[in-house]
Amino acid sequence: MRSKLNSGRCRASVVAMVALLCSATAWVLSVGETGVPESRGPRLVTALQAQSLFRGSSPDQRPTLIERAPLQILRDPYMDLSGVAVDPVTDEIVLVTGQRAARLLVYDRLDNTPPNANLLEPKRMIRGPKTKLGAPGIYVDPGTGEIYSVDTTHGFLAGSGNRMVVFSRTAQGNVAPDRELLIPHRGFAIAVDEEARELFFTVQNPPAVVVYSKTAKGNEAPLRILEGSRTQLADVRGIALDTKNQWMFVANRGGSAVNEGMGWSGVPILEKGGTRTWTIPRDLEAHLVPGSGSFRSPSITVYPLKASADSPPLRVIQGSKTQLGWPAFIDLDVEHQELFVANAWEHSILVFRATDSGNVAPIRVLKGTGTGLDNPYGVVVDEKNGELIVANYGNHTATVYPRTAAGNTPPLRTIRLAPEGTQVPIFQHLSAVDYDSKRDQILVQSCIAQPQMVAFARGARSGDKPARILAGAATRQGRGMHDMRYDAIHDEIVIANPTAQAVLTFRGGASGEEPPLRVIQGPRTRIVKSDYVEVDPIHDELFVTGGGHILVFPRTANGDVAPIRVIEGPDTGLRGPLGGFLSVDPIHDLIVVPNRGRILIFNRTATGNVKPKAVIESSQLVGIRHLRVYPPTGLIVTVLGGKSKGVGQDEMTAIAVWSIHDDGNVPPLMIFTDPEAPVPGRKLAFNPKAKEIIVGGGVSIRRYNFPEIF
Repeated sequence: MRSKLNSGRCRASVVAMVALLCSATAWVLSVGETGVPESRGPRLVTALQAQSLFRGSSPDQRPTLIERAPLQILRDPYMDLSGVAVDPVTDEIVLVTGQRAARLLVYDRLDNTPPNANLLEPKRMIRGPKTKLGAPGIYVDPGTGEIYSVDTTHGFLAGSGNRMVVFSRTAQGNVAPDRELLIPHRGFAIAVDEEARELFFTVQNPPAVVVYSKTAKGNEAPLRILEGSRTQLADVRGIALDTKNQWMFVANRGGSAVNEGMGWSGVPILEKGGTRTWTIPRDLEAHLVPGSGSFRSPSITVYPLKASADSPPLRVIQGSKTQLGWPAFIDLDVEHQELFVANAWEHSILVFRATDSGNVAPIRVLKGTGTGLDNPYGVVVDEKNGELIVANYGNHTATVYPRTAAGNTPPLRTIRLAPEGTQVPIFQHLSAVDYDSKRDQILVQSCIAQPQMVAFARGARSGDKPARILAGAATRQGRGMHDMRYDAIHDEIVIANPTAQAVLTFRGGASGEEPPLRVIQGPRTRIVKSDYVEVDPIHDELFVTGGGHILVFPRTANGDVAPIRVIEGPDTGLRGPLGGFLSVDPIHDLIVVPNRGRILIFNRTATGNVKPKAVIESSQLVGIRHLRVYPPTGLIVTVLGGKSKGVGQDEMTAIAVWSIHDDGNVPPLMIFTDPEAPVPGRKLAFNPKAKEIIVGGGVSIRRYNFPEIF
């Protein structure tokens, strides 16, 4: 009897090993760059041994400290441009640079970069941590010359983010603002009704226009808020006012979801001192209707100047004739009743009549290789001097034209912040990285002002042009994208769009304004906020987090489809109403989730209100947001740091490694640091063939040699 029992156990062990071998083979194929590596045997043995790897490591022997300089740093050494304004009294141009190194640059109106100069230095600059500057909204008071600027982020440093700051006309250097106003997270553009002394802000998502007294400061409440499904606001960008006719113009990119029972108007005052909780609108986002996300065509919506609550627009400019791609900032020439639109991805400036409505063609289009336009983002009309000034995000320039310029008109003058021809890497706020093993490319995702996916050659250096860019309205990308996966087995890229409650799947080599192959979106999906996604190419499944649960779909799901499994309930330990990151180990059949300073480990096939099979806790995990599992070795690679440790939200202090076999309060196996500085970034990816990790965040990407995890 004992012999038969042992024989049965032996056969079961063999079956389990064969299954693991098959899984490991699939994994090696998925990460290989040219098919099966020559040394496949040893790597498969490593995978087979993963179940016992680090099992016997004592907490007293942990962690192993590793210090290593990067193999490569990829970043933009120059300042990119987001917005522009003019001071009509002093005849000055004020430019605002990107979010990571936000600063205000002041130039004389007639400044022009000499042909042989690398760049043109400003006459005055406001920059530094005391300024609390963000990007990209900017406004200059035509009377006093005061400069208003918006920080649309959570804040990269302590004390910044979700606020408007005001400086005097003569301010310069690292100076504190004269006035601050707390505003909703994702505030974007500014406009002012000088006669009524009212200050207007657009909020990207949930979409809204919030109006304050012009002199508001601190945590002062707004006068009124325009928001709701009837407004047709969707991923809002620029705003312009016509005080003569009492109209308000708003630019929309198109992605949105429905809030039910609570909008910005209902955000309560919760913090000490009566501070309104604008910074992270968790209460508001908890009222998102699951599966209500949708995509609309880009538009300009027009409202009465005093519009509030859920008021519908008076008229809408929208349709194929408009040529609207991804509108950014807009400006109105009140005297000539013309609306100017910075049409970013189409590299054009569109001009409409203020009274236009429907699917109408613009009356003028400034576009062409001779214009110098490259991803134009900021636009302003200098009515006093009859000129049009554009801030080009794509090539580090501000270009000046006659107000009536059209066609392929070259600029009158150019302010350059980089050598001529230098292209911006197009990751203003890097939100995700991955590695395309088929093309040997680093994939970079950007959100906030520039939602797009950019690919660089793995050996690219700072200043090199990207290999390809995936962007534009047809791609259905949008503000707030925080995750992306490259599926090497099926050569596909999966991108999460939480603004529209959607998951987008593209060809692996997708570029330009290429539409997705598949889109998961709709009421049956139960998607609340698809911040993070994961692909299991071996078991053909796709994972989405959000709404306090983990949703599992078939990898090839398309349209309004229901999940095949859902992990949710109080026993899961998935704390909080919104989604968090997750990583799947298809070899050991595990799901690994960072959650509120812990790492939760579930069986891959878990469903319902199920407890995690293991919970890793450690003081090192405070503020953890991101991790990746390397299945062949069963190692969990996490990023440490973040704002909870007094570091900027896109800065890590180090990388730490645990095992899938860990449980309870245990220190990491390894801690990896950079000898030069804290490891910059909050997302990471693996290149197993080269035994490298790729780390990205903010505006930089670094590659490190890390063979210990492979």
